[in-house]
Amino acid sequence: MSKTSKKTTDNILTKKEIQDILDFSMEADELKLVERYSELKKYNKEFWGDYSAGHSWRLALLILLFTDDVKEDLDIKKMLELAVVHDIAETLTGDIDARLVDEGVVKKIDKHRDEQKALKELLKNLPVKIQKKIQNIWDEYEEAKTKEARFVKVLDKVEAQTHILSQDLDDKYDVPDFILRYADKPVSKCPRLKPVMEVIKKDLLEDFKKRGVKYRKPKNL
Repeated sequence: MSKTSKKTTDNILTKKEIQDILDFSMEADELKLVERYSELKKYNKEFWGDYSAGHSWRLALLILLFTDDVKEDLDIKKMLELAVVHDIAETLTGDIDARLVDEGVVKKIDKHRDEQKALKELLKNLPVKIQKKIQNIWDEYEEAKTKEARFVKVLDKVEAQTHILSQDLDDKYDVPDFILRYADKPVSKCPRLKPVMEVIKKDLLEDFKKRGVKYRKPKNL
Protein backbone atom coordinates (compact mmCIF):
# COMPACT_ATOMS: atom_id res chain seq x y z
CA MET A 1 0.00 0.00 0.00
CA SER A 2 1.42 3.39 -1.01
CA LYS A 3 1.81 6.25 1.42
CA THR A 4 -0.97 8.20 -0.30
CA SER A 5 -3.44 5.36 0.14
CA LYS A 6 -2.88 4.90 3.87
CA LYS A 7 -5.70 6.15 6.03
CA THR A 8 -5.13 9.40 7.89
CA THR A 9 -6.38 10.61 11.26
CA ASP A 10 -9.33 8.61 12.63
CA ASN A 11 -9.16 6.27 9.61
CA ILE A 12 -11.55 8.49 7.62
CA LEU A 13 -9.83 9.65 4.42
CA THR A 14 -6.64 8.81 2.57
CA LYS A 15 -4.31 11.62 1.57
CA LYS A 16 -5.33 11.09 -2.05
CA GLU A 17 -8.99 11.46 -1.09
CA ILE A 18 -8.19 14.65 0.79
CA GLN A 19 -6.38 15.98 -2.27
CA ASP A 20 -9.33 15.05 -4.51
CA ILE A 21 -11.73 16.87 -2.18
CA LEU A 22 -9.54 19.98 -2.14
CA ASP A 23 -9.24 19.87 -5.94
CA PHE A 24 -13.03 19.63 -6.22
CA SER A 25 -13.51 22.57 -3.86
CA MET A 26 -11.13 24.67 -5.95
CA GLU A 27 -12.97 23.80 -9.14
CA ALA A 28 -16.31 24.56 -7.49
CA ASP A 29 -14.83 27.91 -6.46
CA GLU A 30 -15.54 29.00 -10.05
CA LEU A 31 -19.20 29.28 -8.98
CA LYS A 32 -18.21 32.64 -7.50
CA LEU A 33 -17.67 33.88 -11.06
CA VAL A 34 -20.87 32.55 -12.64
CA GLU A 35 -23.10 35.53 -13.42
CA ARG A 36 -26.88 35.46 -13.07
CA TYR A 37 -29.65 37.55 -14.72
CA SER A 38 -28.08 37.52 -18.18
CA GLU A 39 -31.30 38.66 -19.88
CA LEU A 40 -32.01 41.43 -17.41
CA LYS A 41 -28.44 42.71 -17.76
CA LYS A 42 -28.91 42.89 -21.53
CA TYR A 43 -31.98 45.04 -20.83
CA ASN A 44 -30.26 47.26 -18.27
CA LYS A 45 -26.46 47.19 -18.11
CA GLU A 46 -26.50 49.08 -14.80
CA PHE A 47 -28.29 46.21 -13.08
CA TRP A 48 -26.09 44.33 -10.62
CA GLY A 49 -26.55 40.74 -11.75
CA ASP A 50 -25.10 38.80 -8.81
CA TYR A 51 -23.27 35.47 -8.95
CA SER A 52 -24.41 31.90 -8.36
CA ALA A 53 -22.31 31.35 -5.22
CA GLY A 54 -23.60 34.58 -3.68
CA HIS A 55 -27.15 33.54 -4.50
CA SER A 56 -26.60 30.17 -2.79
CA TRP A 57 -25.20 31.87 0.31
CA ARG A 58 -28.17 34.24 0.63
CA LEU A 59 -30.56 31.35 0.07
CA ALA A 60 -28.92 29.58 3.03
CA LEU A 61 -29.33 32.77 5.07
CA LEU A 62 -33.04 32.96 4.20
CA ILE A 63 -33.47 29.36 5.31
CA LEU A 64 -32.02 30.21 8.71
CA LEU A 65 -34.17 33.34 8.98
CA PHE A 66 -37.47 31.69 8.08
CA THR A 67 -37.24 28.40 9.97
CA ASP A 68 -37.21 29.52 13.61
CA ASP A 69 -41.00 29.75 13.80
CA VAL A 70 -41.79 26.80 11.55
CA LYS A 71 -44.29 24.56 13.29
CA GLU A 72 -43.85 21.53 11.06
CA ASP A 73 -40.89 19.21 11.44
CA LEU A 74 -38.24 20.34 8.95
CA ASP A 75 -34.63 19.20 8.77
CA ILE A 76 -32.71 22.50 8.68
CA LYS A 77 -29.36 20.77 8.09
CA LYS A 78 -30.81 19.11 5.02
CA MET A 79 -32.17 22.43 3.75
CA LEU A 80 -28.78 24.11 4.15
CA GLU A 81 -27.22 21.26 2.19
CA LEU A 82 -29.81 21.80 -0.54
CA ALA A 83 -28.96 25.51 -0.67
CA VAL A 84 -25.23 24.86 -1.01
CA VAL A 85 -25.56 22.16 -3.67
CA HIS A 86 -28.61 23.16 -5.74
CA ASP A 87 -26.72 25.32 -8.29
CA ILE A 88 -23.29 23.70 -8.14
CA ALA A 89 -23.55 22.27 -11.67
CA GLU A 90 -23.53 25.86 -12.93
CA THR A 91 -19.78 25.78 -12.26
CA LEU A 92 -19.58 24.12 -15.70
CA THR A 93 -22.88 25.02 -17.40
CA GLY A 94 -23.20 28.64 -16.32
CA ASP A 95 -26.54 30.02 -15.17
CA ILE A 96 -29.52 29.74 -17.50
CA ASP A 97 -31.73 32.77 -17.01
CA ALA A 98 -35.15 31.73 -15.69
CA ARG A 99 -36.78 34.01 -18.24
CA LEU A 100 -35.40 31.86 -21.09
CA VAL A 101 -36.95 28.74 -19.54
CA ASP A 102 -40.26 30.51 -18.94
CA GLU A 103 -40.40 31.65 -22.57
CA GLY A 104 -39.48 28.20 -23.90
CA VAL A 105 -36.21 29.37 -25.44
CA VAL A 106 -34.50 26.76 -23.26
CA LYS A 107 -36.43 23.59 -22.44
CA LYS A 108 -36.46 22.61 -18.79
CA ILE A 109 -35.68 18.99 -19.68
CA ASP A 110 -32.58 20.07 -21.64
CA LYS A 111 -31.41 22.29 -18.79
CA HIS A 112 -31.79 19.40 -16.35
CA ARG A 113 -29.93 17.01 -18.66
CA ASP A 114 -27.02 19.38 -19.18
CA GLU A 115 -26.71 20.12 -15.47
CA GLN A 116 -26.87 16.42 -14.59
CA LYS A 117 -24.03 15.74 -17.02
CA ALA A 118 -22.00 18.64 -15.61
CA LEU A 119 -22.54 17.47 -12.04
CA LYS A 120 -21.24 13.99 -12.84
CA GLU A 121 -18.17 15.55 -14.43
CA LEU A 122 -17.56 17.72 -11.37
CA LEU A 123 -17.93 14.85 -8.92
CA LYS A 124 -16.05 12.13 -10.80
CA ASN A 125 -12.80 12.28 -8.79
CA LEU A 126 -14.38 12.51 -5.34
CA PRO A 127 -14.62 9.50 -3.02
CA VAL A 128 -17.67 7.47 -4.08
CA LYS A 129 -19.46 8.07 -0.78
CA ILE A 130 -19.21 11.84 -1.22
CA GLN A 131 -20.23 11.61 -4.88
CA LYS A 132 -23.41 9.82 -3.86
CA LYS A 133 -24.11 12.29 -1.06
CA ILE A 134 -23.89 15.36 -3.29
CA GLN A 135 -25.76 13.68 -6.14
CA ASN A 136 -28.59 12.71 -3.77
CA ILE A 137 -28.84 16.26 -2.42
CA TRP A 138 -28.99 17.68 -5.95
CA ASP A 139 -31.61 15.10 -6.99
CA GLU A 140 -33.73 15.89 -3.95
CA TYR A 141 -33.81 19.57 -4.85
CA GLU A 142 -34.58 18.90 -8.51
CA GLU A 143 -37.37 16.43 -7.78
CA ALA A 144 -38.87 18.55 -4.95
CA LYS A 145 -40.60 15.53 -3.43
CA THR A 146 -39.64 16.32 0.16
CA LYS A 147 -41.08 19.13 2.27
CA GLU A 148 -37.55 20.46 2.78
CA ALA A 149 -36.91 20.70 -0.95
CA ARG A 150 -40.25 22.42 -1.54
CA PHE A 151 -39.47 24.93 1.22
CA VAL A 152 -36.06 25.68 -0.30
CA LYS A 153 -37.55 25.95 -3.81
CA VAL A 154 -39.77 28.81 -2.64
CA LEU A 155 -36.94 30.65 -0.93
CA ASP A 156 -34.79 30.20 -4.04
CA LYS A 157 -37.38 32.28 -5.93
CA VAL A 158 -37.73 34.71 -3.03
CA GLU A 159 -33.99 35.34 -3.10
CA ALA A 160 -34.17 36.23 -6.79
CA GLN A 161 -37.22 38.48 -6.42
CA THR A 162 -35.73 40.41 -3.52
CA HIS A 163 -32.40 40.77 -5.31
CA ILE A 164 -34.18 42.55 -8.15
CA LEU A 165 -36.32 44.53 -5.71
CA SER A 166 -33.23 45.75 -3.85
CA GLN A 167 -31.74 47.47 -6.92
CA ASP A 168 -32.30 51.23 -6.84
CA LEU A 169 -32.97 51.52 -10.58
CA ASP A 170 -36.12 52.76 -12.29
CA ASP A 171 -35.57 50.65 -15.40
CA LYS A 172 -34.97 47.22 -13.84
CA TYR A 173 -38.17 45.31 -14.60
CA ASP A 174 -37.79 43.86 -18.10
CA VAL A 175 -40.61 41.36 -17.52
CA PRO A 176 -42.58 42.63 -14.48
CA ASP A 177 -45.42 40.10 -14.85
CA PHE A 178 -42.95 37.20 -14.78
CA ILE A 179 -41.05 38.61 -11.79
CA LEU A 180 -44.30 39.10 -9.90
CA ARG A 181 -45.49 35.50 -10.40
CA TYR A 182 -42.04 33.90 -10.26
CA ALA A 183 -42.66 32.04 -6.99
CA ASP A 184 -46.37 31.23 -7.49
CA LYS A 185 -45.92 27.59 -8.52
CA PRO A 186 -43.51 26.56 -5.73
CA VAL A 187 -45.58 28.45 -3.14
CA SER A 188 -48.66 26.47 -4.18
CA LYS A 189 -46.78 23.35 -3.03
CA CYS A 190 -45.50 24.97 0.18
CA PRO A 191 -48.37 27.04 1.64
CA ARG A 192 -46.36 27.62 4.83
CA LEU A 193 -44.46 30.33 2.96
CA LYS A 194 -47.50 31.98 1.36
CA PRO A 195 -47.38 34.95 3.81
CA VAL A 196 -43.79 35.61 2.76
CA MET A 197 -44.85 35.69 -0.87
CA GLU A 198 -47.74 38.02 -0.10
CA VAL A 199 -45.36 40.53 1.50
CA ILE A 200 -42.95 40.36 -1.44
CA LYS A 201 -45.76 40.90 -3.94
CA LYS A 202 -46.96 43.91 -1.97
CA ASP A 203 -43.41 45.32 -2.01
CA LEU A 204 -43.05 44.67 -5.73
CA LEU A 205 -46.36 46.34 -6.53
CA GLU A 206 -45.39 49.38 -4.48
CA ASP A 207 -42.08 49.54 -6.34
CA PHE A 208 -43.88 49.17 -9.70
CA LYS A 209 -46.08 52.12 -8.78
CA LYS A 210 -43.13 54.19 -7.59
CA ARG A 211 -41.24 53.59 -10.85
CA GLY A 212 -44.22 53.77 -13.22
CA VAL A 213 -43.97 50.12 -14.26
CA LYS A 214 -46.88 48.74 -16.28
CA TYR A 215 -48.04 45.21 -15.52
CA ARG A 216 -51.05 42.94 -15.70
CA LYS A 217 -52.55 42.49 -12.29
CA PRO A 218 -52.74 38.77 -11.41
CA LYS A 219 -56.10 37.28 -10.46
CA ASN A 220 -54.81 36.28 -7.02
CA LEU A 221 -54.06 39.87 -5.98
